[in-house]
Amino acid sequence: MKKLLLVFLIVILALSLVLSFVGCEQPEEKEPKKAIIWVTALIAGAYYDSTDMSPVWDPIDDDLLCIDTMLDQSKLGSLISGILMDKNSPILGALTDLIGPIMSNTQDKTNLFWRLSLDENGDPLDPTVTPATDPMSGLYYGAARAYKKQVETIEEIYGSEYEVKVFTYDWRLDLRDSGKELEKFINDNQYDEVVLMAHSMGGAVVSNYLARSESNRNKVKGYLSMGGTLAGSFDTWQVMEDPSTYLGMFMKNLGLDLSGILSTIDKDGQLMNNLAGQLSQMAISTYTFPQLCPTWALLQSAHYGNGTEGIVIDGTPISSEDELMAFYATRPWAWQRDSKGDVVYDNNGKPVVRKVVQELKDYQHSLYVTDEKGNEVIATSLVNSYYLFGMGVDTLTNVDVTTVDGKQQLTFHTTKQGDMQVLLHSLIENQDPDQLIEDRRLIYIPNSNHYSVGCSWEVIKGEVVKFLDSLSQTKGAEILAEMEAEE
Repeated sequence: MKKLLLVFLIVILALSLVLSFVGCEQPEEKEPKKAIIWVTALIAGAYYDSTDMSPVWDPIDDDLLCIDTMLDQSKLGSLISGILMDKNSPILGALTDLIGPIMSNTQDKTNLFWRLSLDENGDPLDPTVTPATDPMSGLYYGAARAYKKQVETIEEIYGSEYEVKVFTYDWRLDLRDSGKELEKFINDNQYDEVVLMAHSMGGAVVSNYLARSESNRNKVKGYLSMGGTLAGSFDTWQVMEDPSTYLGMFMKNLGLDLSGILSTIDKDGQLMNNLAGQLSQMAISTYTFPQLCPTWALLQSAHYGNGTEGIVIDGTPISSEDELMAFYATRPWAWQRDSKGDVVYDNNGKPVVRKVVQELKDYQHSLYVTDEKGNEVIATSLVNSYYLFGMGVDTLTNVDVTTVDGKQQLTFHTTKQGDMQVLLHSLIENQDPDQLIEDRRLIYIPNSNHYSVGCSWEVIKGEVVKFLDSLSQTKGAEILAEMEAEE
């Protein structure tokens, strides 16, 4: 009996030993799923009609009208002339179809600006308008193919190591919701590691994503912000206040001299006035244009001082964040309007302030994370962030508000410390530029405007490849040189 018990014990111990080895066997390590994600900008993200995939924005949807051509002065003039001279041009036909409803201010689906507008509840007037997220559509790469060359080249170079995706969101809606959508996009695709690249307002989307959780930040191996609007922009404010002046400055900064063409087709300026007015109405209806107004952090930045202040009202500078929020609430674009466009008043006869303006302070603070000491820290500073920036282009920097006969008049001023739409300290959100330059995290692209730093592959390719090479096993610079030698 003792021998049987001894044999039984040996068998049990042997089985335990075998099973313990089995239990301790390390599971095969899963390769992390990695992606490079390009986040589109305000206006640059495209839309199509969800019912038939027809283009809404950009409405032309033609490779001929790509952003590279529109930024190239040597090509743009001949292109426009060719379109206007060809009576059978489908582009001319599409433009003609667009102009009629704009001139008549038609409020239905024939008017592009109406289709892109939201109602007072923040819901689209045309619910069929959908962000272009289908890779099979040319609109996937943004309006006027804004990011096609960049994304396709990045995919060709780094595609064996990373999935390369475009994240297009509804740029009209609350940027906090867009940050949630980016989080969902990354989680639904089960990405363990992401490299984020964002142009312009895409930087605010990324900032909201980063601020949402430490888990989100831990997935980010690197982030490249190209002209990001972290602390707002005076330009988006001017669109709502003075759209005609904005359009004039916009074309001037891009080097677009359309005076000859406009004198022929728009002799009395009515088309440009209608275009500016309806652009402003569309912008005001969104969440994003108000959310991109200059923040109190920007007004406290090193852009100002020595007698220059961000916003001065009748000789007195705005001196606190609450005062800034209260000032924004007095602007006509901040007020609710009924279906006829008339201002809505409360029981005390005061204009009812739109929800987006009431929440503006909370939104601006949503880009921050509270550290262990209780201090607010911009979320982008907590990840491996780099900043690409154009410099030396006239950029709106401060506003004088003067009351005349009971009405406030706004005078915008410019500086060269910007890229045409974003000031330096809005891009880096009050981090030390000298330290960022020393760390090679702030890179200037000389003589480049806001659109080139993001939309022109020829302008940014060297710095983009250098950034991606620092994060990957791929020798992208060598591959790019070989690709260009073969062209």
